[in-house]
Amino acid sequence: MVFAEASCSQTGWLYALTSATSFYLLRTLLVPAIFARVWPEWTLKRRNMFANHFVSCLHAMTCSILVVGTFFSYPALLSDLQGLHVDAYAMEFARGVLAFSSGYFIGDCLDMAINRVYAGNFGVWAHHIVTIFCYTSALHNCLLYPYLIFTLLVELNSIFIHQRKLLLLYFVSVPQMPSFYRTIYKHATTLLLLSFPPTRIVANFYLTYRLFADRGTWVAPAWTWWVATCGMILVDYYNIVLWGQVKKSVTRDNRAKAEEGDHKNTKQDKGDWKGQQGSEFLD
Repeated sequence: MVFAEASCSQTGWLYALTSATSFYLLRTLLVPAIFARVWPEWTLKRRNMFANHFVSCLHAMTCSILVVGTFFSYPALLSDLQGLHVDAYAMEFARGVLAFSSGYFIGDCLDMAINRVYAGNFGVWAHHIVTIFCYTSALHNCLLYPYLIFTLLVELNSIFIHQRKLLLLYFVSVPQMPSFYRTIYKHATTLLLLSFPPTRIVANFYLTYRLFADRGTWVAPAWTWWVATCGMILVDYYNIVLWGQVKKSVTRDNRAKAEEGDHKNTKQDKGDWKGQQGSEFLD
């Protein structure tokens, strides 16, 4: 049994580190190659931001498919979020999904540290650190995979956050986008607003409720319950603040549409908690 637990932990770490390496290589090698035609014309900051969001968007799309596919293929995971009674194949698949996203967040932190992407953005750093700690703890201890991959439903919403940012980075502003891409941007904004409450607010509040409901039957070490609960409370707060920023961003879009050419509409909101540079994550 000791060997099995050690093997499980080692496999989880191997998957996560392989994922992290793959994401970082994708960001540093493949993205510049894909956009080689325009890459030399962009500033270093613009290139770094675009590469970061491109990889993040790929992760969000792939992760969304994996998470929905996992719960569709193994619906028992939804009623047994601790993973106590589901079969080994379901838990193995869930571990792979969790390791995949753990690697992405590790690689993203590496990108932020090396290339100074969102260097002053406390919200993103805090979110990533909490996520990495919770996910890798589960992988190391071979516990609670269903709980944690349920949190990855937020990636459905992240797809549209990153799509909007990529279009803005590529075309500089909404008025400069060709009509086709402006339509994509409009639909991405609509889907961002529609998907945000169910995936980021309702789903995470539901998980917080389940944590308290499962307290009496919690079989993992007690510290894991406290880590999970504190982590969910922090993430709930993060998502509420992010919702406010989403609405501010959409308001700025609407104002810019009404007053195209007025540069005052691109002024950053200094009230954002994402740092002195303003709400760069969305705008």
